Amino acid sequence: MSPPSTRAGKGRHALAGVRRCMRKTLGRRQAPAAILCTSVALMALSLNTGLIADDYVHLFVLKGAPGIPSFARAPWDIFRFTTPETTPALQAHGILSWWADQTARLAFFRPVSALTHYLDHLLWPEQAWAMHLHNLVWGIVALAGVLALYRRLIPHGLALGLSFYLYALDDARAWFVSWVSGRNTVIATALSLWALVLYVRGRQQGCRWAGWASLLLFSLSLLAGEGSVAICAYLLSHAVWLESDRPILRRLFRLSPYVLVVIAWRVMYRAAGYGVSGSGLYADPMGEPLAFALAFVERAPLLLFSQFGGAWSELWSTLFVVPTIKLAIALQAAVSTVLYAYLFWPHVRRDRLTAFGLTGAVLSLVPASAAFPADRLLNWVAIGAAPATARLILLHLRRPGKGFYAKTAAATAVLLVLAKVIVAPPMLASRARGAAGFREMLERVDASVPSDEGVRDRTVIYMNPPAVPLAAYLPMMRGATGKPAPRAQAWLASGTGAVSVQRIGPRSLALTSTVGLLENPASRLLRDPRRPFSPGQVVRVGVLRIVVRAVDGDGMPTAFEAHFDRVLEHPSLELLAWSGTRYAPFTPPALGEAVTLPAADYFEALFGHRLAIDGRHPSATQLR
Repeated sequence: MSPPSTRAGKGRHALAGVRRCMRKTLGRRQAPAAILCTSVALMALSLNTGLIADDYVHLFVLKGAPGIPSFARAPWDIFRFTTPETTPALQAHGILSWWADQTARLAFFRPVSALTHYLDHLLWPEQAWAMHLHNLVWGIVALAGVLALYRRLIPHGLALGLSFYLYALDDARAWFVSWVSGRNTVIATALSLWALVLYVRGRQQGCRWAGWASLLLFSLSLLAGEGSVAICAYLLSHAVWLESDRPILRRLFRLSPYVLVVIAWRVMYRAAGYGVSGSGLYADPMGEPLAFALAFVERAPLLLFSQFGGAWSELWSTLFVVPTIKLAIALQAAVSTVLYAYLFWPHVRRDRLTAFGLTGAVLSLVPASAAFPADRLLNWVAIGAAPATARLILLHLRRPGKGFYAKTAAATAVLLVLAKVIVAPPMLASRARGAAGFREMLERVDASVPSDEGVRDRTVIYMNPPAVPLAAYLPMMRGATGKPAPRAQAWLASGTGAVSVQRIGPRSLALTSTVGLLENPASRLLRDPRRPFSPGQVVRVGVLRIVVRAVDGDGMPTAFEAHFDRVLEHPSLELLAWSGTRYAPFTPPALGEAVTLPAADYFEALFGHRLAIDGRHPSATQLR
């Protein structure tokens, strides 16, 4: 075994090699262009991944929502998913579950983004690769905006190259292209970024037209996606840290036009019936301040953890089946937040550029935390976090100095290089193709649902879908592709727990679940846990009348009766239950008898094979 001095010498030599490599590559004048081309090449791997999930929703709506008139929308309004006026009809068609809150609202005003999808529909309605390419074009615009901003703020070649590398080749940028219907985030990022670039140019050069152009682009960005309001964090941060020509109040007053635009947009947004309410996944900062504050405390550390090389923030919604891992991620995120606050604080005090970046990054977490954690929300956080991370790496990727801070900073710099410089680009390539796996899952499940012409006259009943997408998206996929779809559908229980099914009448079943219906976070999209059910409550949807008999400690149904409008053996009903990786025909038990549907293996359902980490839910290999 080598003595400590020898190991330390090898470590210093390795760090020196990393610094030389960075200097020779990222410090060159051509580095930003090479980084941009590399990022585009990696993201272009998404071009043949096809359509998934909300992509089919948009295509279905733009085709006129055949068979589901309550989902028909104007081309500029395809992000209005459900309102109290349309929810009952969507429940009757089985697009929404019976436990969805009929007063819930999920409606976004994004006409700029919506019209780009309408353009897709007019020019290349059947070419998914062209839709992905359209996303990629907007991604290039966004990356060009980041580079233009960094060129104006970062004077040194290596710092510029590494900062742009950390933004453009981060695997979170896969969201630019992997999901066609996520284009609103890409467009909002691009437009708001260029609004910031023009604002900075106007301040640096006294260019009045740049200020007006910035305001126009910012206004358009709000009409592309709500997340663009995060750019206000950087406008504020720039006025505080990087402008010194006037007193602070005068500098802040310059931002008043942007404030007025946001106020006007918000008033119009609410007056026109847009917004989110009744959801357990979205929190309105202004409409629900307390709920939002609690959500921010939970979500902000998760987003920061992902930004600085930790677990993907999306895992928070997926790992509900493995609570120990979820708890471990939460603890790591909390510790990571404290650690980076400690490491960055000296740089914030000494370097105005770092103070600008981190102030903007932290404040941009506020709008990001209004939605459930997802790495697509890091587009704005990374604008300031990337150059701050680059500074930390370049200052501390060297022989550790004396003291706890110096050694901790050096170790963290090494970990950041591993996570963000070495591992992130290959992961960007992988995540850019993420839609392919999701598409294969939905196609696998859809293939297990009858598709003969006769199904158009039948109602499909899903006894226990293990996840919302495995029921909700199927009618719209078929409507968008022209495949025969059931007249209607309905889903009874969640497959995340075992479900006992007892026949209590010719037309009636009594179901008892080992878990509440909202255990899966996705089930809370249109049901806030703060709006509990009560025993005896009756819900009518389509062919069903649901009577709640028992609830868990959170007020979510665990036992209920399902009364149909016809006998269960009627030929117009098609009953299906989850079995392993797909649906299988389900025969209801005889009167007075009961069967148990095993809990679905969640990861087997999603990926088509079992994963060892999911030890709680056995695979539903057979129905019994």
